[in-house]
Amino acid sequence: MTTKVDKGELVCVGVVTGARGIKGDIRVKSFTAVPEDLATYRPITDKSGSRVFKVKVTGAAKGQLVARVDGISDRTAAEQLKGMEFYVPWEALPDPKEDEFYLRDLIGLRAEREDGSDFGTITAV
Repeated sequence: MTTKVDKGELVCVGVVTGARGIKGDIRVKSFTAVPEDLATYRPITDKSGSRVFKVKVTGAAKGQLVARVDGISDRTAAEQLKGMEFYVPWEALPDPKEDEFYLRDLIGLRAEREDGSDFGTITAV
């Protein structure tokens, strides 16, 4: 874990749900399209961007990832990460495909009724 990252807006890509085993492994619920890709995004930080984590996915169990974090080598340290959300800068995410979009990209767009008349502007999703 290193110091603060200043990359603008961050997006949550996963959350630590608990420890697994005695060697410091953690269980992570991934919010990425391909769960195993979580560790490919860089840098992974906490919500404030003040802690940077080097995460390595080592497997999967019960619908969650099993991972290692540099500097975490025992169960006690892993348990202290429970509830920690992992974030990456928006810029680290891949561009959506032509027929896809991120929900946040809808904010600010004009909304209209089926007949084409103005309904308003999207302010939140």
